[in-house]
Parts: sequence; C-alpha cells; structure tokens
Amino acid sequence: MSQKGNRKARSQALKPVDAPGPNPAHVSLAMPDREDLDSPEWAEMSGNDRDFQISTLTFRQQTALPTIAMASTIVQAARDSGVGESTLRRWLHEPEFRQELANFRRESAELARQQAQALLPRCLTVFAEVMESPDPSLRLRAARYAVAFATQLAEVQELKASLNQLEQSVQSYSDANPPKLA
Repeated sequence: MSQKGNRKARSQALKPVDAPGPNPAHVSLAMPDREDLDSPEWAEMSGNDRDFQISTLTFRQQTALPTIAMASTIVQAARDSGVGESTLRRWLHEPEFRQELANFRRESAELARQQAQALLPRCLTVFAEVMESPDPSLRLRAARYAVAFATQLAEVQELKASLNQLEQSVQSYSDANPPKLA
C-alpha cells in the first residue's frame, strides 16, 4: 500500500466507530484527524456520569506540567522537567498551557488543603497530649500553638462569613438592578 493510502487508512481507523455487538449504544473512541479536533463531539465527552475535556496540550506538555507547577522559578522548572528554558517560556505564553497550569495548581492546592484538614483531628489530639505533659515548657508551647490556631481559625471563619454576606449583597443588588441595554 502506498504511504499516502496508508496514512488515509490510519486516519479513517481513528474515527469513532460503532462497536459491533449486542449494545448499539456502545461507541469505541480513538484519536481524531487534526481537522476534526475542532468539532464539538471531540471537545467534550461523557462517561460514567462524569464529563471530561480532552486536553489540547501535547504529551510532552502534559507530562512536564506537574514538575513545572511545583517549581519555584522558570529556570528550575525547565531543568527539573527536562524542557528547554526557551521552550518553557514559549509554552507560558500559550493561553491553553497557562490555563492548564493554573488548573493543576488550583487542584493541587485543594488536595493539599483536604489532606491537611484530614490530619486536623490527629494534630489536636497531639496538642491535648502535650498539654498534659509534666514539662511546663512543653505545655506552654502547646497551649500557645493551640490558641494561635484557634484564633486563626476564628478569623478565617469570620472572613468567610463576611465574604458570603458580601456576595449575597452583590447578588441581591444585581437581581434588583439588572443591566440596562442601550
């Protein structure tokens, strides 16, 4: 088979195809042609009641993303990910890459917050145990940490309540005063 015919056969084989068998709703998915990537059916797919997006990043960008997200400088990110510094700077100018990087960092921070929150009961148990220590300096330090933590927690809760109240006020104002069209 000629090289051109072989390419065409591969591209046709990579299109969605109804799977043979008893379930006509079952569809087998494969990579689309480049020109098909803009079509809506390739941009978003569902499975197991979960929506997901197909990334527009290259494989190299996707594999370097976690390392880049965790680095403190561009030079360090380039070195740790094995990507040239100029390549990394070019990637950082691409809106899709910047968005994926921001999403990755946001998801990582949320995961870290959840893990820290899961450890909170154990930390409080340790505070309580140390506060029962016979060593007065340990008890005092534990008490100081506990008070500082409780104070910060109260401040965060107060800020959240204020933010929620502000958001409700803005929403009420927006609902009562819709924008006027000229």
